[in-house]
Amino acid sequence: MHKKNWPIWLGLCIASTSATASINLPTIAVESSWQDTLTTPEHHLKDEQLFTQTHNTLGGTLAKTPGVHNDSYGLGAERPIIRGQGSPRVAVLRNGTRIMDASSLSPDHANAVEPLLAQGLEVIRGPATLLYSSGASGGVVNVRSPHIATQRPSNGYAGSAAILGSSVNNAHEGAFQLTGEINKYWLFHGAASVGRSNDYKAPQQPQHRVPDTFTEKNLGTVGISWVGERGYLGMAVTEHNSTYGLPAHSHEYEHCHPHDGRLHCHEGHHHDEHDDHSASLKLNSRRVNVEGEYRPFASAWRAIRLAVSYTNYQHDEREDAAVATQFSHQGGQFRVEAEHAPWRSWQGIIGIEYNQETASSAGLERFMPKVNTDSIALFALETVPLHEAVSWQTSARYEHQWLSAKHEQQRQQGAVGMATGLNWHLSEALQSGLNLSYGQRLPNAQELYANGPHLATNTYECGLLSDGCAQQTGANKEITYGAEVYLAKERGQWQFNLSTYYQRIHDYVHSHVIDTHEGFRLVQYQQADAEFVGLEADSTWMVHPQWAVSVFTDHVLAKYIEAGRLPRIPAQRYGLRVLSFHTWVDTEWELTRVHKQRRIGQGESATPGHTELAVTLNHYLQGDERYHVFVRGSNLLNQRQWQHASFLAHRVPEPGRNITAGIKVQF
Repeated sequence: MHKKNWPIWLGLCIASTSATASINLPTIAVESSWQDTLTTPEHHLKDEQLFTQTHNTLGGTLAKTPGVHNDSYGLGAERPIIRGQGSPRVAVLRNGTRIMDASSLSPDHANAVEPLLAQGLEVIRGPATLLYSSGASGGVVNVRSPHIATQRPSNGYAGSAAILGSSVNNAHEGAFQLTGEINKYWLFHGAASVGRSNDYKAPQQPQHRVPDTFTEKNLGTVGISWVGERGYLGMAVTEHNSTYGLPAHSHEYEHCHPHDGRLHCHEGHHHDEHDDHSASLKLNSRRVNVEGEYRPFASAWRAIRLAVSYTNYQHDEREDAAVATQFSHQGGQFRVEAEHAPWRSWQGIIGIEYNQETASSAGLERFMPKVNTDSIALFALETVPLHEAVSWQTSARYEHQWLSAKHEQQRQQGAVGMATGLNWHLSEALQSGLNLSYGQRLPNAQELYANGPHLATNTYECGLLSDGCAQQTGANKEITYGAEVYLAKERGQWQFNLSTYYQRIHDYVHSHVIDTHEGFRLVQYQQADAEFVGLEADSTWMVHPQWAVSVFTDHVLAKYIEAGRLPRIPAQRYGLRVLSFHTWVDTEWELTRVHKQRRIGQGESATPGHTELAVTLNHYLQGDERYHVFVRGSNLLNQRQWQHASFLAHRVPEPGRNITAGIKVQF
């Protein structure tokens, strides 16, 4: 056992032998009094909406959410992009604790989560993001998972079973969950999910299918918990296995290397033996969670929550049957937070968390050294009613990090985040608000020490502190200043949400192209000032008790202050929805137009736009929402689509016309 893991293992031991504390970490949609006054409207996917939009990955499931796009790498690895920013500026959590995987290192590394087993997905912005990270300038995605039972089912047991199938890739997957009583105080929870799909079809594609876009997965969770009148304490173990193809994976330039800031490749060296090769990634993640919550009686504290987790993650990148590269990531988190009762009108939450992780790689794409990272953070979020119609919210976070890389001097730094927001209830249905934020992000290990070929992005990477490109640029903290104004109406015949935002980021870390060779790029991580400006809007009008019409759009512009555009920024999209509600079926017709992306970064080319038509039919057997059947058609015009935000733009198209059907039964 690594000696630096002692806080994690100590927390697991304490929690396993004590029943006086418990957790339901405040993922912003959980029922709790202080969460009712958040100054930023959050986006939620849950219940039937989550089921009908579920994809194989987190990024695919959230892709229709306003301001959220999909960084796709086939169907096996799709990461969320929020307001033009992706990993590592978007934090992904499960029940408020970090998901430790390798998704932040490369676009072909998937988030180790299973959307089909999720109870809900939340996109968190504004002051509440500092509960979880000071560097999540894009936002936070929280996966609500019921892997630990927190309350007794009314009938002694509760669960669900779901089946999904898709035509474009002959996909089929299923999930089952069950929570039940063992006795008066003890509960168990079990869940499993399996699925597989073939290479998907795409229009104008040779042989009709995109090679190496298959997926296969299985996941299982077992949990046990003690539930009393004033809290609960539980433990769960989750095993996640997944295998998926890596499309357009080429070894053409694997022997290229830098010399005096220029790329040197073996002229005339062709990898004919790789022309028909198949590339795939096989991952395994095992996670142990302990969660609990204690609600004291007649105390200054409403709830005290504990979360402890430990994850052992590893994956192999394979060329045909041979392992070419291995990644591993082990670590854990210890988190305690306390929600206090109102004190002189102040109401909120304070807490502390400790993280420890070790990441390493071996093989062909070993482009960074073994790295150990320890961090400790203090955070607080407070809400103060200034008037019966006005509330003020403020948050703060301080993180201190120790980063040790093999053959490198240890780096020790701190990062600060502060945010504040005002919310005005202009009427019972209409509200407006303003959020201001300041945050610091420390460059991660990849941005600091990368030095080697990264075939997923078709680059040779040199970090800020690497001498592989014959120069070291130094490393500063990223500093983000942000502002957001929003107006929302959530009741009545006409409802809408409108938000506009601005972010200026000093010393923004980005990969700068130094040299190219036949499309293969030599990149050096550098820092420059950048700004993001964006708009999100949606509006729904109930034209009839059984009919509604919606319009929506989102748009983000990103550029460097001195000159040039940022790469892989999603193009503007807008659309129209027509919804109908009948006793036997609900329908949704959605027409979306994605513009051609002409505002391109260094080394990019413009991405064509496209129009997508989607239709969803929902039916509830005998009007009972526990028995849900749906059919969804996507890309019904069968247009050739490209994701400008993807590293595979212009190389791997999105899936063609697809029909998805699903059945979910809750009991």
